[in-house]
Amino acid sequence: MCVTHAVARPYQPASDEPVALALWDACVGDRWPVPPAVFRALISEGTTLVLEDGGTTAGLLVAQCNGDRGSILAVLVAPAHRRHGLGRTLVAAAEAELRKQGATDIQLGGGGHSYFWCGVPSDLSGAWAFCQACGWTRQETAFDLVGALPKCTTPPWVWQRVRAVGVTVRRALPSDMEPALRFEHAHFPQWAAHYESVVRSGEGRDMVVAVDGDGEVVGTSGILSPRSAGWRGRFPWPRRLGDDTGGVGALGVAEAQRGKGIGLALAAFVTERLREEGLTHSYVGWTWLVDWYGHLGYRVWQEYVISRKAL
Repeated sequence: MCVTHAVARPYQPASDEPVALALWDACVGDRWPVPPAVFRALISEGTTLVLEDGGTTAGLLVAQCNGDRGSILAVLVAPAHRRHGLGRTLVAAAEAELRKQGATDIQLGGGGHSYFWCGVPSDLSGAWAFCQACGWTRQETAFDLVGALPKCTTPPWVWQRVRAVGVTVRRALPSDMEPALRFEHAHFPQWAAHYESVVRSGEGRDMVVAVDGDGEVVGTSGILSPRSAGWRGRFPWPRRLGDDTGGVGALGVAEAQRGKGIGLALAAFVTERLREEGLTHSYVGWTWLVDWYGHLGYRVWQEYVISRKAL
């Protein structure tokens, strides 16, 4: 097969989606099955390239750019077309496109708006070897965690610690919305757009806030539930974990308030609400805090290689 005939072109949803879904199933669907609607939602916010070789769709790459950070969310090459340099052709085309969009560095996995994986899944045979061959180096390991909700319990000391520092953890009240959004912009601007969309959608009550004795928001998270349109339509792995899986939303505490147990109390509050809804599992994506979440009963579900480089 001659690599010089391979051409990368922009993805055309109407005509390419059936082939793209079939390609996903052929490449990773046995291990990582994704609902078509979720696939569609997750690739809609970035750049998707289709690689054609001799008139046949041989590969697909999904990328996103958020400011100066580019991300490659997935690279797929059909089994019959592998080991001919087509994957490298796709990656090179994606890097050129992300550079045009203003990215100065690039990450494998993750994403500015959405993602399938936070890095390169360790259980995808050959995936990391391919990335190494393309010049990437391992920088760290991250994890997805899952808690079996009937077994997740909050140790009493979690609540004792936050009470001792005068902090209250609760669902966001209408009066908390604007302060919470100001908090995101000040402390976690990368999450601000997400929380703004939660408020706009009318699901602001699923925001969780930690409020100090002066009424200031010092931490936030969110209850990610299947009844939420955003979670139901964007969580990639219900076919692996079940439709009755919720999650702990992006969780952050003001730097000056860290080390006081506020973050763990936020995670515990969300976990307890998910259990009260009758869900069976809670998911925490893209974290390094295995032992920290372990206090609440969460365990490692998947492991990822994290790698970034300058463009």
